[in-house]
Amino acid sequence: MAGSIAAAQGPDLVGYWHNWNDGNAPYLELSQVDPRYSVVEVSFAVPALGSTYDMVFAPAETAPATFLADVAALQAQGRKVLISIGGANATVHLDSDAERDQFVSSMLAILDTYGFDGLDIDLEGASVAISGGTIANPVDARIIRLIDAVNTIADTFQNTHG
Repeated sequence: MAGSIAAAQGPDLVGYWHNWNDGNAPYLELSQVDPRYSVVEVSFAVPALGSTYDMVFAPAETAPATFLADVAALQAQGRKVLISIGGANATVHLDSDAERDQFVSSMLAILDTYGFDGLDIDLEGASVAISGGTIANPVDARIIRLIDAVNTIADTFQNTHG
């Protein structure tokens, strides 16, 4: 999320850590993530129930204090911990400037509360459905607001975290 990119120290191994228990992929504590992963993307911040813009995140399978300690421990090892937004099952729509502003506010609160190093955008399906334009020149108001929101988050994060 920095305005400039630091020189790479070598290749990174990036992976998602899922915040739930599933029979096909059992839950692991964040502290149990393979140490070869240099960037861990925590899945997922999602819209609050009844919303498409007010983002929430809470550790589902562990106590918040344990999760916070695990994030700090990974960071102390020189690893980055990002929060991923969306996923396949969460629709994010910013239908007004007020919704855009609440999206920004809620994401900045999540970043600050858990000490994340940045965010990963994993918006799929209806979240990014477009009716025209291009990636370089979007015309859909929802997409334009989303781009504006992400830019605001990045600028604010850069200003407050360096």
